[in-house]
Amino acid sequence: MDAGKKVKAFLDIYDGFEVIVIEHTVFMNSPKTAADLALVQGAILGSAGQTGTKVIGKVSPITWQNYIGNKKISKEEKAIIVARNPGKSESWYKTYERNLRKQRTIDFIEFQYNRKIDDNDVADACGIGHWAIKNWGKAIGVDK
Repeated sequence: MDAGKKVKAFLDIYDGFEVIVIEHTVFMNSPKTAADLALVQGAILGSAGQTGTKVIGKVSPITWQNYIGNKKISKEEKAIIVARNPGKSESWYKTYERNLRKQRTIDFIEFQYNRKIDDNDVADACGIGHWAIKNWGKAIGVDK
């Protein structure tokens, strides 16, 4: 309820949006996180519908990340990370890789749009928007 009210208030401030694209919820390691994301996305979709904003689609994280050149860490890259940081735990390496990919998205957005971004969630939203404009731009009236 709280998320829905806040999203609706946000959309009302801007008189809604013509369209939105959301990231598809993907179950990775945490059922709780996947469930929480699904609930928030439900609130967003419900609020968008109340303001007349169309939801034109969902995109999987790997689709938009690949599109901006931020592919999964390769075996070669993993070997370099381990060589440069020997003796770390498996958890440490996974965190390092996750942070490296987050930084790659931030760097892409900063380079592509000349905007300084410190928050990886904001960078992700921009990456999703970039993918949507480039792939659905003509359909949504934005083909720049």
